[in-house]
Amino acid sequence: MINMPRKQLAEKAGLHPNSVANLENGKTVSLQTFIQVLRALDELASLDHFIPEPGISPVALLKLKGKEKQRASAKKPPQSLHNQP
Repeated sequence: MINMPRKQLAEKAGLHPNSVANLENGKTVSLQTFIQVLRALDELASLDHFIPEPGISPVALLKLKGKEKQRASAKKPPQSLHNQP
């Protein structure tokens, strides 16, 4: 963890010290404020922890699943000319 006085961090991030205090105290801050603080701390890459791993795409899932087997219908016996009335 980086130990930097609030006033110094606020100056480096281009923010008012109250904005940094709000973030430190768990109060609501804008995403922009959060990113400015991360940049000032050289921790912007930490945002990657909030992005979920991409799942498998629906198209890839269909390709992996392949074609489902379809139920075969019963074959009708061919009608011969001899069996007609």
